[in-house]
Amino acid sequence: MVLFIAFFSHISSDAALVVMSPFLPLFLGFLQRYRKDAQLGTYYVLIIPYPLVFFSVWILLLLAWYALGLPIGPGVYPGMPS
Repeated sequence: MVLFIAFFSHISSDAALVVMSPFLPLFLGFLQRYRKDAQLGTYYVLIIPYPLVFFSVWILLLLAWYALGLPIGPGVYPGMPS
């Protein structure tokens, strides 16, 4: 269960980096309104700190939850499979 949560914390944090995101053309359009020479690389340079922070916070929350032994759901406690 802990590995499952860690996997989905990664998926949720890097959603902004997916090239097939339906919002990417919208973001590039707004970015090019203020920076005429903006391209895909400019977008990634500006957006990369956010997924890194989100992933770090999710992992810290997961480790704190695991260390405190709090239940993940009703009757489900964190633990590594044996």
